[in-house]
Amino acid sequence: MNYRYKTYKRPTGVSVKSVQISPFKMTKLSCSPVFVLLCLSCVVQWTFANDIAMKLLGRTLEWTLQPNIVVSPKLLIDGLFQLFLGAAGHTQEELGVLLFENTTENELDQFVPLNNTDESESAKLYKANTLFAADSIKILDEYQAALRQIFNSEVQSVDFKNPETVHNINRWVAEKTNDKIQSFLSGVDVNTQLLLISAIYFKGFWRHPFNPSLTKQKPFYTPSSEVLVDTMVNDGYYNYKYVEILDADALEIPYMNSKISMLILLPRTPNGFEGIQNKLHKVTLKDISPTESRAFHVELPKFNLDFQTSFTNIFKSVGIVDIFQNSANFSSISQTPIMVSEIFQKATIEVRENGTEASASQGTILVPISAIVPVIYTDFLINRPFIFLIKDNTNAYFAGRVVIL
Repeated sequence: MNYRYKTYKRPTGVSVKSVQISPFKMTKLSCSPVFVLLCLSCVVQWTFANDIAMKLLGRTLEWTLQPNIVVSPKLLIDGLFQLFLGAAGHTQEELGVLLFENTTENELDQFVPLNNTDESESAKLYKANTLFAADSIKILDEYQAALRQIFNSEVQSVDFKNPETVHNINRWVAEKTNDKIQSFLSGVDVNTQLLLISAIYFKGFWRHPFNPSLTKQKPFYTPSSEVLVDTMVNDGYYNYKYVEILDADALEIPYMNSKISMLILLPRTPNGFEGIQNKLHKVTLKDISPTESRAFHVELPKFNLDFQTSFTNIFKSVGIVDIFQNSANFSSISQTPIMVSEIFQKATIEVRENGTEASASQGTILVPISAIVPVIYTDFLINRPFIFLIKDNTNAYFAGRVVIL
């Protein structure tokens, strides 16, 4: 289906750069039934994007009190973009300033959502979107077409007053995350008009698996104590970079048959973790992406995280305010006045030696004859609080921090 466009320009005071968006109306709204944007993410096993992802991640780490966090920057950006397509007037301008900051027209392809399926025998990435709309609300045809064309998203008409609706949504969530996230919703406000849900699931195997027989209990130094945790060990060549602005070492651990990798940010000093968190929103993905291959002895703790949080205050901290107010203008979604009541995300990650399937194949490493010459491995001991990202060259699919194990 062909999709018509108009030009969006920044509001006064911001440098003007054109981007292509949908030709929606500019009607001003005055009242506000509930519009909840639910972002859902799940990553399994050993398991990032652009300046926006780093800004959102930095703010999330600053605003969240829980020691261990896992979120999906990719889903947050996709969710904001779906709101942007349905917004008009000042609401759209506010979203546009964040989404298209420091972006030129020839860079807009970075906002194209990833394919819903990216699969090989050793790495699987699935993404799905669905708009659940109250059967009393009419979603504009143009917006439905935009969701289908750009996000391959479905639109389902439901009765939010029917308890069975929550069960059906939870079943959709479980299916899209390979049953890793269940009972996502405990209930829905009967006044809810729209639920915009996105789900992402990743399962990957290390390019160079850790040998389970070498996993031993080793010290992990939390801010207040020393604990013994199951720690995996591997020797090999890894991409590395010293990130001066963060005073941190960056190490990239790749997945098999995939462009996706896990990036570890480790402070150089025991008290350097706060400095990384406070400056993370100032760097780009390129700034922290390793480029030099070096021989390392890597020690990485096994960890499992389950995390859920509201992003409402975090978005407000980066200037996204209008969508949460009665003045919100989403007239490109529906003629029924609506606003966002909450942006919510739930995520889980499981990191271990090779994968979640007992029958998973092991990788065999072949080296050239010259590698017989003794190699000096530099220790990269991930034995204190660190930040991790699951990323490729353009997207941050998952990111978080581990402080306590």
